[in-house]
Amino acid sequence: MFWSSRRKTNRSNGLYLSMFLEQAMDLLWSSKAEAMLFLMATQQQLDLQTTCKHGSIATKRNNKIFSKN
Repeated sequence: MFWSSRRKTNRSNGLYLSMFLEQAMDLLWSSKAEAMLFLMATQQQLDLQTTCKHGSIATKRNNKIFSKN
């Protein structure tokens, strides 16, 4: 049971990553500014997932980003 759900998770993560890379490449070719916004939003989403799983790792990174402004 555990291995079955683990494989599904890995497959969905791989699908998400390939879709992300495809969208990122499309944006890079269309507009660098749009691509940067997309990548920043995606990084924030990944940070939220990391925070939920592992505590405050992402929060520390976000604090560094926002303290520069």
